[in-house]
Amino acid sequence: MAEPRTAALFFRKRAVFTDKMAASLTREAEAGHLRLVCASALSADDVPRLPWQLPFVPAAELAGQGAEWVFLLESAADSAGTVHRRADRLKQLLPGPVLRLGRKAGAVLLGERNARPWKDYDGWGRPIPRETADEGGYDPLGEAGVEPGRVIPGRVLEIPAFRIGEYARLRQQGVTFVSDNCWGGLAYNTMGMEMRSPFINMLIRWEYFSRLLQDLPGHVSQPLVPLRLRRHPMGGAVYPIVGLGDMEIHLNHVHTPAQLKTAARQWYRRTDRMDMGRVMVQTCFATPGDWEERREFFRALPYGKIGFAPFPVEDENVVHLTCVDAFKDGVTECARACAKNDLPVPIPYDFLDTYLSRKVSPPRE
Repeated sequence: MAEPRTAALFFRKRAVFTDKMAASLTREAEAGHLRLVCASALSADDVPRLPWQLPFVPAAELAGQGAEWVFLLESAADSAGTVHRRADRLKQLLPGPVLRLGRKAGAVLLGERNARPWKDYDGWGRPIPRETADEGGYDPLGEAGVEPGRVIPGRVLEIPAFRIGEYARLRQQGVTFVSDNCWGGLAYNTMGMEMRSPFINMLIRWEYFSRLLQDLPGHVSQPLVPLRLRRHPMGGAVYPIVGLGDMEIHLNHVHTPAQLKTAARQWYRRTDRMDMGRVMVQTCFATPGDWEERREFFRALPYGKIGFAPFPVEDENVVHLTCVDAFKDGVTECARACAKNDLPVPIPYDFLDTYLSRKVSPPRE
């Protein structure tokens, strides 16, 4: 039997430590896969009550404890994804008519204001120069002197059937998500992994997504070209549509020219990290007609793939989402909830096995 992997726990002030997190650690420890060596924080008072007896180590001494991994536990306010979860909860609580009225009112109020930053923008039709300089390195435990590559966000402990060995292997191998919506970025965030794909925080129509997948290396070698400003029909959302070769990408999370410059820098940097041997394509099939139209193309893709549909599909790479009715925006929103590990029912596939094997496998018994 392999030696257990060693890990330490580091707690920020008012850190959240859930029963699910404790259960994952206990299960892995009892199976002989993990050994917790210590708990650490800036102050001993920041360490919550734990189900095990662990020595406390001051932050300044944590790097010398020999832990292979450090699980970083943060407060709910600091935790990545909190804003998205709150917005999703609000959408679930408000009745549809109230939500639509609120959106419409907000759109009218914000539309013109959101368009103002673009008034003098003169970059339309011109390729954005390639610039990949990183604006400061990611160092979540700088005060403890622990290398960033050894730090794991504590939220991964809530991944269904979390297994430290498989997680470590996936983290080492990496995965390049090519998604036509925000799903890929949310999945990276949930798993606390480096984003080895530029397809983050954007929207791509199927017409263009299919073009992209026919020549993925060729397209990502092209520069980004701002084409036009897109205004939502209701008037609120204002964002740029950019070209990539013969396709278009909606940068629907970019709202100012300064944000576009940052997004382009991130795009080029993440493009350099892509691994064409570890690609996983993600998309959704909202209707049986969508599946029939796209089935042959989807099945012929030379990449790993995962699709989501609100109806059963005879394809091991398509996940049947049975709780779509709980989401006002349908299958796409439900799939994003899967990526965030925030589904109101059990996740219908195995997170770690799926991304390691690049195919969907049945949930473990």
